[in-house]
Amino acid sequence: MKKVSRDCCKCVIIWKINWSNLMNHSLFNTSMSFDGNTYRNIPEIHGDIDPFDDLTTNSAARKQAHSISKASKILDMETHQIRDYNKAIGYGFNLRRWSPSRFGDGSFYVWYGCKKPETTIYETCYHWYQRFLNDCNYFDTSTTIIAQRSIYKVQLTGILIDMRKKSDSFPDLIQPDMKRYGKTQILGNRVQSEGQPGILTCSARDKKGENFAVFKQRILHDPSYYEFLEYQLQPTKGVIEVCNDSGDVILEI
Repeated sequence: MKKVSRDCCKCVIIWKINWSNLMNHSLFNTSMSFDGNTYRNIPEIHGDIDPFDDLTTNSAARKQAHSISKASKILDMETHQIRDYNKAIGYGFNLRRWSPSRFGDGSFYVWYGCKKPETTIYETCYHWYQRFLNDCNYFDTSTTIIAQRSIYKVQLTGILIDMRKKSDSFPDLIQPDMKRYGKTQILGNRVQSEGQPGILTCSARDKKGENFAVFKQRILHDPSYYEFLEYQLQPTKGVIEVCNDSGDVILEI
């Protein structure tokens, strides 16, 4: 059996004590009441959507359903509201398995949003580049790679743990390396187990941005479609061009 030195054991003990102190005190001593908009950026293929295609394959029946919907102007609106809610809020909470994230270890779901639409772009461009493209080895091509996205505006109303001023004393809050989320996942486990609704913290990708990490679905409501985006990766340049629905480049990352 391999022997472990006393110095090594001492370092581990000291780290655990310091981490315990952070977990019990300074990280959780500021809260705030928030009632405003947050923005959620999700992958979404744009095109014509038939809200009745999952109900029947009969074209005549779908045509009649559309006629009734347009005449009343109620069913169509309710259908869009339900879809917006499921896309922007409900989808992740309804899954049975979740991927690890900054504040979640995969045993529960954490919903992420940003205070500004621009911050969602910086956040999602990074994750798209790292998780999808790098894993699939698509960088060997010179062909432009395209992804379509949608930003949804979501109302958030609740009491949040405010960690925006904690990053200097606890830099792991904005740790850029996705493989080193261990400490913030422990933090997230405490928030989840104690039933706290969410955290407000600084963005790791946008220096002026702020992010919401939401643990309780009940504080999110009234989602609405906000903006279409298209990400265009130029592999030879190592640049992602972000275009709006008019095809204009609004940001390069």
